[in-house]
Amino acid sequence: HKRTECEEVRGPRTMSTESATHGQEKLRECPSSSAAACGYYAVIFTSKRTDCDKREYSAMGDRMAKLAEQQPGYIGADSARSADGNGITVSYWASLDAIRTWRHHVEHLDAQTMGRSRWYETFTLRVCRVESERTFAMAPATLRSLTNAAPPSDEGRSA
Repeated sequence: HKRTECEEVRGPRTMSTESATHGQEKLRECPSSSAAACGYYAVIFTSKRTDCDKREYSAMGDRMAKLAEQQPGYIGADSARSADGNGITVSYWASLDAIRTWRHHVEHLDAQTMGRSRWYETFTLRVCRVESERTFAMAPATLRSLTNAAPPSDEGRSA
């Protein structure tokens, strides 16, 4: 493992704040001058789906997710889709080379062709360098209190 300037000289800055009432938030930032050496990349895919065969689409999506996980440089992904067909998938990669390799993977190329011809009314793809990230985790006691709380009463509310 070759050490980067960020690791050797400045190091990524990690700050943590904690509140017993609410939870914990963590911030990880790299100095802007060396963010490329310290950071990673996000591929943001937003789309509007057609009224396609949802089973076929889902099967291909599952296959692509499993295949992506096997690729060098793959870090993870987040995805959501609304009932009206609008969706977003963000995949995370260690390098631009890893993204290029995935983009040109033969099975992924087939899925891209099917997406253009059948599944997507529109889509936009963005590639971004992640320069910092914040993560929040609610305190377990707060989460338990919210989960066990009775729903608010409608008494006294006007319609």
